[in-house]
Amino acid sequence: MESIDAPNNRLTVARQDGTERTYDPRRQQGVSVFREEMRNLSMGDRIQFTAPANELKVANRELGTIESIEKDGRLRLKMDGGRAVELDPRRHPHLDHGYAMTSHSSQDRLPTAS
Repeated sequence: MESIDAPNNRLTVARQDGTERTYDPRRQQGVSVFREEMRNLSMGDRIQFTAPANELKVANRELGTIESIEKDGRLRLKMDGGRAVELDPRRHPHLDHGYAMTSHSSQDRLPTAS
């Protein structure tokens, strides 16, 4: 993110190609704004998707556990529903640690039988 003009409800972002774009977030659809941050991930870590990954059939806020990290950086996950998912985090950057959740996020979680 480059700048925020709160009084005028404007957000200026840097795009992947280096150009800048100013938005009124109330008028946008299909726009994803996020700040890239380095995450150190290890086998056994809990992760949470922070945006839907439709081609992987993973919903926003869905949780999983890292089962392995391949040499090329791909992650193999076991989702809380039991399904296995493999992904390249460079193509799916909307991930975060899944240990702490807001009460709002946790409302979507259903208890699972052990």
